[in-house]
Amino acid sequence: MPSDLPERLRSGRRFSFWNFYGPTEAAIEATAAEVSQHPATRVIPIGKPINDTEVLVLDSELRELPVTVPGELAIHGVGLARGYLGRTDLTAQRFCRLLDGRRVFLTGDRGRKRTDGSFEFLGRLDDQVKVGGYRIELEEIEQVLKSLPLVDDAAVKVREADNAAAVMIAYLKVAENKRDRDADLQNEIKRSLGDRLPPFKRPRHLVFLDSLPKTSSGKIDRKQLPDRTDQHLAEREWIAARNKLEEHLTEQWARMLGLQEVGINEDFFELGGTSLQAAMLATRLSDQLGVHVPTSLLFDMPDVLRTAERLASLHRDALAKRFGEDAVDYAKTSLKSQEPSKPEYSTPPLIATFIESTWIVPDFQHVQKQPGTSKQGRNRGSTPIFMIHPPGGIVVCYRDLAKLAPEGQAFYAVRSRGLEGGESLPDTVEAMAADYVEAIRATIPNGPYQLGGWSLGGIGAWEAARQLVASGDSVERIILLDTSIPQGAGLTTSTIGEPNPGTEYGLDFTLEELAELKPEEQLPLLWEHAKNLGILDDDTPQSVVDQAISDLKQLFHHHLQLLGKHPIEPLKLPVLLIRPRDVPVDVGTSPDRGWSAFSPEVTVEMVEGHHHSMVKRPGVEGIARLIFPSR
Repeated sequence: MPSDLPERLRSGRRFSFWNFYGPTEAAIEATAAEVSQHPATRVIPIGKPINDTEVLVLDSELRELPVTVPGELAIHGVGLARGYLGRTDLTAQRFCRLLDGRRVFLTGDRGRKRTDGSFEFLGRLDDQVKVGGYRIELEEIEQVLKSLPLVDDAAVKVREADNAAAVMIAYLKVAENKRDRDADLQNEIKRSLGDRLPPFKRPRHLVFLDSLPKTSSGKIDRKQLPDRTDQHLAEREWIAARNKLEEHLTEQWARMLGLQEVGINEDFFELGGTSLQAAMLATRLSDQLGVHVPTSLLFDMPDVLRTAERLASLHRDALAKRFGEDAVDYAKTSLKSQEPSKPEYSTPPLIATFIESTWIVPDFQHVQKQPGTSKQGRNRGSTPIFMIHPPGGIVVCYRDLAKLAPEGQAFYAVRSRGLEGGESLPDTVEAMAADYVEAIRATIPNGPYQLGGWSLGGIGAWEAARQLVASGDSVERIILLDTSIPQGAGLTTSTIGEPNPGTEYGLDFTLEELAELKPEEQLPLLWEHAKNLGILDDDTPQSVVDQAISDLKQLFHHHLQLLGKHPIEPLKLPVLLIRPRDVPVDVGTSPDRGWSAFSPEVTVEMVEGHHHSMVKRPGVEGIARLIFPSR
């Protein structure tokens, strides 16, 4: 039953309203609930079992699940049918006996038992699909869409479900008088979904139809929904491929994303790509081109334009042999001429920019893409923020945070050396931070700056801030996202008694013990780290796993060794420490994790999630409210 139906029907009327549930195989009704006042945002319960009927919630092994845990609804009782006439195979599949001898019908419906003994219907199990590594309930997305004032009816379909190229598409019926402004509708609906659903639950494409196909029983017929999504092309301003190298890359982008065409200026992730798909695309390109395409490349350069430029720099001879000298030379110079109306721009190789409205002009002054705004009349926005990479060197963990930055806020991430191979690595944190300071100043030459980092990336940010201050620059504050002080980093009377936070990170040992492990011994942790970042999952093809782990393991080990032992010096700078509310084991660390021994002003704030999930929604939204003053 739609959650808002009781209130809509009850308006101005007096009657008793009941919600029944039950399949034909169990004599139609198996549960019943009288619905009185009920919030339109909550699932309406299907009630409690009728007489001589029992409803169970089972897992895939036919074991009963605890109260509140979702599983498959099964029915036991006198109303069960004997089976399907002439279908012994289907009867054996759907009518089963539990270990205690009870005969049940497996409904194929997903539900759970509430603490009051009633049940909730959560949709069909076969409507639950995997998209981008997440389990998605299509009916949940449809209910959200139908609740929007602009939408009369909605259906959601996943193309290539449970595949790395899975694409979620929403089909919408809207009032005729609104169809003359499809582009505006797209934007309005996407904004509304952004307020109601996390990114992984938002459909990639919205398709407007005059009517939705229905079965004879009035249900949505998903099989009849069209696969074509040409409408999305009209929403985008894109630049077509201009040479054979770009043509090859756009074809591979489109194939991975399930699109017909992709422009060289379009962001892989804005088009709906996931971190896992980016890793798979890097592996595919490595195989096709016969060169090493780093797993991290698409995270930092997510459009064909920049990817082509970087590959041309890394593998000029190999690519020139395949695509021609002109294509490679064009790729190496195309960034400067992609749009004549823009000034030339360049950022140091270590700096990643996620915000499309930010670029650097030759005099390194930060400006905003505002039509008609000159350098003299620019809006500087808030103090620039530079976030240092965590162990492993990639900065994909800051992508969701960057998307939440308000207009006018300069936001950059600093990636590690060595991500593309063939580079010597700094042997101290001081040398690493000096490299980062040089890149920061090449981007914006003068402070004030804000520096920060997630996890042990905060240690690198601390050292970079120290060097900036020591050389006379201004640092406004340091932002630490759940950064702990390694035990060897600075023993003071305030930190000696601090419990080691390793268990709060989900580890069975200290950060120092982790750093002492050999690279091969750290692989299980690197695997979990990559999974938590969305780069890999349990279904990732082995070739992708092998390349991603190979690309990251040396840097992961190197960063743990350096950052885990670096001595921290006190700084007279404000510190914002943001911690997650959920920890696997609370070991009793002080609220500021001991940072007050190194800073005279430490502010501690809490956000939703645990150590890894805090940089994703909903935790990242809390982080954005704390570090972006205008939000």
